[in-house]
Amino acid sequence: MQSSSRVTISVFAIAAFLFGVASIALGVPFFWKQNAVVRNWPQAVAQVQRSEVVQIVQGGQQLWATRFELSFEADGKPVQATVKGYRQSFTREHAEEAARRFAAGQPVIVRYDPADPTEIRLDTDQPMRYYQLPIALALTGAIFIGIAMALFYVTKL
Repeated sequence: MQSSSRVTISVFAIAAFLFGVASIALGVPFFWKQNAVVRNWPQAVAQVQRSEVVQIVQGGQQLWATRFELSFEADGKPVQATVKGYRQSFTREHAEEAARRFAAGQPVIVRYDPADPTEIRLDTDQPMRYYQLPIALALTGAIFIGIAMALFYVTKL
């Protein structure tokens, strides 16, 4: 293999390795934060007061998003909380499908921040949904590190 080819492959290998490490570095703290919510935030049964699909603009694009108003008790005190953007989609139908899951009048399990009970999380009982972003970041990182190792190996041939 020519020297210039080795240098080019080495540069790509270094870039892939750094991207892989960065992905894992982003995923790990996010995983720990999500895990802390599941393990430390109290759980309550909330009542969905209002469920709607609204149009939003994000990054210059028009999207459809869900908005829920929930009520529950935290430490014996009534709490009203709003969840915005639980699901966002380019199509109204996809957002409406998510909204049907939390129809008005329906009870739903939430976890809330004891320091600010209006800060709530849904779906903490569904690990794949709740942890999918940190898992995706870790897997992406591992794949890019694997690519980097293969490229480093090629330069040694």
